[in-house]
Amino acid sequence: NNKQFDGKLELPSKKQEALIQQMIAAGLIDHVAQLQIDKENQIDPNDPNANKRQLIKPYNYTNCLTGETIYVHPTSSLWVTRSRSRIRKPAEFVVYHEIVETSRPFMKGLTMIRSGWLSRLANESLFSTNKILEMPQPRYNANEDVIFCFCEPTFGPLIWSLPIAEIEMPKSREKTRFFAKSLVDGEVMPVLKLYKNYLNAKASLITKNWTLPKVNELLLPLISFNINSKKDLLLQWEKNSNFLLNAYLSW
Repeated sequence: NNKQFDGKLELPSKKQEALIQQMIAAGLIDHVAQLQIDKENQIDPNDPNANKRQLIKPYNYTNCLTGETIYVHPTSSLWVTRSRSRIRKPAEFVVYHEIVETSRPFMKGLTMIRSGWLSRLANESLFSTNKILEMPQPRYNANEDVIFCFCEPTFGPLIWSLPIAEIEMPKSREKTRFFAKSLVDGEVMPVLKLYKNYLNAKASLITKNWTLPKVNELLLPLISFNINSKKDLLLQWEKNSNFLLNAYLSW
C-alpha cells in the first residue's frame, strides 16, 4: 500500500471542531477538570494593585473525581496565566489525557469542552438528573419517539452543577402521563389530530394529579404494559387491536 498521508488537509469548520471536541470528551469523560472559583483565580489582571507574583501564576483546576487541584502544563496551548487572561480567558472545563507529577500535578493532552456537553455525554455513574423542572413542560419528540424533559443536572461525585439540560425523561408515572397526553393530542399518532376538535376535555387534564376516571382508564393500561413510546404502543396493538380503544373513546 503506497498511500501517503496528505499533510495539506483543510482546517475543520467550527461545527466539525465542536464534533471532534465532543468525541474526545466522550472518550475521556472521567478525565474532566473544572476551573476553580477561588480568590486567586478571581484576581483582576487589570488591577494596578494586583500582586505581580500572583499574576504570573497559571490558573488552578479541580479534578472531577478526586477534587485534587491540578494544573495545565506550560507546554499546552491552553496554558494561561492570570496576566495573559487580559487577552484570552482560561477554559472553564477541559478533558485531559494524563496527569504528569513533577513540581505539581500537570494535565497533558488537553481539549477544551463546554459544560453543556457533559449532560449528554456522561454515563449514569457520573450524571444525575437531580431535579426535573415543571416548566418548560416535558414534550414528545415524534422524530425520536421519546418524551423529553428539562432538568437541573449534576456531574461527578463532587456534584458539580451543570446548565439546565433537556434529556430523555426517566421512567416514571409522570412520563406516562405526558405520553398519554401526546397520544390524545395526536402527536404520537397523527391520524388522531383529525379528532382533536371533537374531544370533550383538554388532553392537558392527563398531566394533572387529579384522579378523574377517564384519566385513570387511559393511564393504567399504559403503566401496566410499560408503554411510553409509539414503538411500544404499536407492538401492543399487534397483540390486541382494541387496546385503549374504550379509554380513548371516553375522550
